[in-house]
Amino acid sequence: MNATGNIVRRSFRVPPLSWPTPPRGYKLNSIQKLINSRHIRGGLDKGLPPIYLRQNWTGGVGVIRNRTVSTLDNGAYLYLIEYDPNTNQYYKQFVPIINLLEIGSRHFQLPTHTQGRIIIAAGELTKQGRVIKYNLESGTYTRNLMGITNKHGINRSVYKNIVENAFRNARPTLEYKNAILAPQVPARLKNLMKIPPNKISFLWAGKPTNALYRKPKYLALSARNLLAAQHRRRVNAGESSNNENSSPSPVRRSPRLKRYRNNGGPTNRK
Repeated sequence: MNATGNIVRRSFRVPPLSWPTPPRGYKLNSIQKLINSRHIRGGLDKGLPPIYLRQNWTGGVGVIRNRTVSTLDNGAYLYLIEYDPNTNQYYKQFVPIINLLEIGSRHFQLPTHTQGRIIIAAGELTKQGRVIKYNLESGTYTRNLMGITNKHGINRSVYKNIVENAFRNARPTLEYKNAILAPQVPARLKNLMKIPPNKISFLWAGKPTNALYRKPKYLALSARNLLAAQHRRRVNAGESSNNENSSPSPVRRSPRLKRYRNNGGPTNRK
């Protein structure tokens, strides 16, 4: 067994322990994201029930695979590390982060769905010249894995060591940050207009939330059409985000670190 295999197995104590598996497994085909005013430049119309954006696993579209992290272009990325116990190899995936909508850049979209591979860490990173900063912020994977392994003493420091071993070619410029690294840039409302109508809805998993039941007039209305109407009003009023001189919203902490009180809808988890 090579050094990588020894490090990973020893870190996760396999055997005697089994490889940890996130509650929803390694393969997720779709996830809904709660969209609120902080995600959109200029906010959303007041009074709307919670709006959800559904994204599917992309099959690798837009994903950068197996690059040495130091060869990435400058910018912000999500990363995910898979490990194959049969080959004792790491498999690294990266995708650029553009704005808070995270269209095409969710952690669940990074796995290869290759038989036999397991996910051992995921998070965010930034690269600026020779300086690479990373964290372990992934509610879908790393935080769920740590929730399983903490009772065995396999804690944050263990995951940091694994990530740094996988990214070892980036040393000595690799820095861990216990902070959000994804850019907190609100999207333009017109970005939502490019998404297929069936991906934006007031419904969660195809069902009305309590908040939607309290606003029955919206049960028969299209969330996508209402957002399009809001965009048209802004364009006509000269307030659209098409105007490059419009001021973006101030930087905020990532909504992924909070559990939102959304009047009965599910919480927003990455």
